Amino acid sequence: MSTDPGKNEQLHSSGEDQLSRDDNRPLDVDDSRAMNDLRLAPRDAVRLGAFEIVQVVLIGLAQAAIIVATGLLVRAAMDTLERDGLVSGHFLTLIAVLAVVVLIGGLVRGLEWSVSESIGFRYMHRIRMVMYAHLERMSGRRLLNISRGAVLLRFTGDLGLIRAWVSRGIARGIVAGISIAAGTAVLFYFHFALGLLALGVIAVAAAISLRVGRWQRRAIRMVRRRRANLTTNLTEQIHGMLTVQALGRLAGEYDRLQRQSARLTRRLVRYAWVRGLLRAIATGASSLAMVGVLAVGAYYFAAGQVTLGTVVAAMMVARMMMRPVRSLGMANEYWQNGRVSRQKVVTFLRQPYREADGVELPKLRVRKGLIEFRNVSLVGALHGINARVEPRQLVAIMGPSGAGKSSLLSVVARITDPDEGDVAVDGQSLSGCSLRSCARQISMMSNELPLLRGSLRRNLLYRWREAPDSELERVIKLCGVEEVIAGLPDGLSAGIKEGGANLSAGYAARIALARAMVGNPKILLLDEPTLNLDDATRRIVLEAVLHYGGTVLLVTREPEEAALADVVWEMEDGRIERTIPGDSFRASVGGQTVLPAWARGGSR
Repeated sequence: MSTDPGKNEQLHSSGEDQLSRDDNRPLDVDDSRAMNDLRLAPRDAVRLGAFEIVQVVLIGLAQAAIIVATGLLVRAAMDTLERDGLVSGHFLTLIAVLAVVVLIGGLVRGLEWSVSESIGFRYMHRIRMVMYAHLERMSGRRLLNISRGAVLLRFTGDLGLIRAWVSRGIARGIVAGISIAAGTAVLFYFHFALGLLALGVIAVAAAISLRVGRWQRRAIRMVRRRRANLTTNLTEQIHGMLTVQALGRLAGEYDRLQRQSARLTRRLVRYAWVRGLLRAIATGASSLAMVGVLAVGAYYFAAGQVTLGTVVAAMMVARMMMRPVRSLGMANEYWQNGRVSRQKVVTFLRQPYREADGVELPKLRVRKGLIEFRNVSLVGALHGINARVEPRQLVAIMGPSGAGKSSLLSVVARITDPDEGDVAVDGQSLSGCSLRSCARQISMMSNELPLLRGSLRRNLLYRWREAPDSELERVIKLCGVEEVIAGLPDGLSAGIKEGGANLSAGYAARIALARAMVGNPKILLLDEPTLNLDDATRRIVLEAVLHYGGTVLLVTREPEEAALADVVWEMEDGRIERTIPGDSFRASVGGQTVLPAWARGGSR
């Protein structure tokens, strides 16, 4: 290239230093604290902390104390009323204390709701970030094999069900269990038969709920399966609606969706009946316990074994136990829901990812940009690649579809790690360096890396959000983005739709190239950057590449583009079959060793 090597080296050094200093997650830190969660076993990642358990236990104990105090105060007040009359000072004092206890009880119930829901929301946030951190580290091949609908279900439906399980199943279930134990203990204290009755009703209801819970678990699995199918289909249709419209498949896709929706609806209706049965059991048990306490208390009152105050107090305690009994019954429902979702999340977190101990791996340090392929193999794509790319060399990679060209770039970019062998840069094994430092030194442009929804500025600075204005201006000028800015009403603030859907192919390509070149990465990977572009945009892209000062791997189908390279690799069946010097390749395709006139000024 005609650009000054010393100047380019200075740009690279300056860019690297700025990236280290200004990025929100600097290279010497390398990963956010959330990444440490990846070092936990999947089941450990979805466990509640001891602090959350202590909180709900304390609230449960407070509610238990309220039930005990209320029962004893009511019995004492009624016995005093029966013995001394309404005007008794002791009776009025008991009523006043009871009023205070009831008010405190209302505050404790409000606290129970707020704390349990807060625990659930915080837990959901923590698991969501652990899951996303795991998703970020999964290889490109594995991501392609995962259903998008299933992944969305993990992050939305499953997390919502797990949150409900934590908030209303575990947290409120603990509180309910402690409250029921306290209420039963008070009834036993009043009379053994009262406590035994309450305990028996609750035990029978629990046994029935567990039996019905098996039906619910089966119903949940079927609902999840139907919902995942529907979500996957909807996601596909939303992204491919233009294809559906253009090829006249509107009626067919409508019928397909209608069938899937009908199947899901039938499963949801069955699930609703099972849930209704569980709720009926919980409500019926609590009401039956109260009626039973009334009947048994009246019997023993008539027999002269308990006082009227004891009967009234027992009724009050039984009534206060109704809500915890219902909550405990509902906890079984939430448990059945959350149990399936939790297993799905654990399975998701068990899927292998690219970097097992990311926070401990060293940073990739690139000074020259030498790339070495050492017996690199990728199942179904690459077979024993051994090759070398010299620093600042432009290597063009050609070959038929399926030859392994894109796969070769993906192992350098660490989108996918090789199954065998290794890729080294300046003698450093990429698999032994942190992912994030590799991404800072190695950049890529590909049709598989679309533009993101957001402003034009956000897309341009996606690699380096805090890049100075001078760097932004440099890549805008280098990649011909000035014309793009001029053609958009809001300039750099203009909104870009997902995948650059509101831009022409030429504009999107210029932005994508500028994004890849921000910060002057030492190595640039280009996967058919001029595919489907007009001649003017194609020339802009290639001129920008020729003026770039680092090592370049360029996948192309066009001999005219390959002729710009220092070396040409021809691939077949996952192997580099031929390595051709640039001069020899240019002579073979053009009958001369001279570059086109427009390329000579930027020749490397």
